[in-house]
Amino acid sequence: MSQNLCSHDRCFRIVSWNVTGLSDSDKCRIVRELFSDAKPNIVCIQESKLTDFLLFKAQTFLPRHLSSSLTSVNAVGTHGGLITAWDPTLFTLTSHSSNQFCLSTSLSCNASNYDFTITNVYGPFDHSLTTQFLQCLRVTRMAIQGAWILLGDFNLVCQPTDKQWHHQLCPG
Repeated sequence: MSQNLCSHDRCFRIVSWNVTGLSDSDKCRIVRELFSDAKPNIVCIQESKLTDFLLFKAQTFLPRHLSSSLTSVNAVGTHGGLITAWDPTLFTLTSHSSNQFCLSTSLSCNASNYDFTITNVYGPFDHSLTTQFLQCLRVTRMAIQGAWILLGDFNLVCQPTDKQWHHQLCPG
């Protein structure tokens, strides 16, 4: 998903993607090419499945202008993993925090001093944890001041037919 954020006559492109794993070098190359084509200023990745994330690994799947400024949450086993990366010529990190399901990154726009927080979410695949996940979202929201962007893979459906509709759009 790609979205534009506009502030003080300046627009920024944000791309959010559940990549379902970045351990394979061929997949990393494909992800990097797609990100390069999209020309994002901020990238939010869900389900990286990386348990020991290192900066040199970021260079295999992020465009050069995004591979040095990022925050991350390691996967637990083969599940989860969050990465938020940004263009350091446009944004400065002011703070970041994480919990089991969320990675919140607070940025300040270098050109306008516009501050905002982007929360990258990977909800539990185990629906018995949904209540705990929603509580984490409530706690996260209470801790954020000012403009807030919430995005990611929530792994939530309102009813079983919602999931069936998704599979019709995205076969496989």
